[in-house]
Amino acid sequence: MPLKRSKTDHGHWRAPKRPWHVLVVADDADGAEIMVRLLARAGHEVSVAPAQQATLVALTRRPVHCVVLDLTVAGSGGNLKVLDSIRTNPDDRVAGARVVLCSPGGTNRLFAWESGVDGFLSSPFHVDTVLAEVQEVIERPEAERKQHRRVERDRARDAGRRDPTKAPGVVR
Repeated sequence: MPLKRSKTDHGHWRAPKRPWHVLVVADDADGAEIMVRLLARAGHEVSVAPAQQATLVALTRRPVHCVVLDLTVAGSGGNLKVLDSIRTNPDDRVAGARVVLCSPGGTNRLFAWESGVDGFLSSPFHVDTVLAEVQEVIERPEAERKQHRRVERDRARDAGRRDPTKAPGVVR
């Protein structure tokens, strides 16, 4: 889970009005620890799930405001597999979870939006970008989620047309 520091502004983050519960799904223990510390320092309640089944269990145990999905060992395919298990789950608490997907170099951006992510981070990413994306995903009104996905899907599709290496299904 590469994070980078920069002197430029990478997101408009502000401290949450109340602590949100964020579930970090990561297969890299060191990367998960960094993400947990970052989110906790920002005022969130954070829990960790190392794998798909643990994710589904965690989503049914207590309300989760946002899932940050970053499976570095399993790669983009692993992230999308967990996302699919969330979106197709018969429990509405699980299927309706808000998900931010992290992807190395932004691979599979179009497919991620088509699969139902609520936010997308291309790693390496800036600390402020993570916080801003989680905040935006949590605060987005339910009625706007589908429209946001459509807009982002179309942007990803247009980017793929301009750069064939970013076309749907292309994994670098």
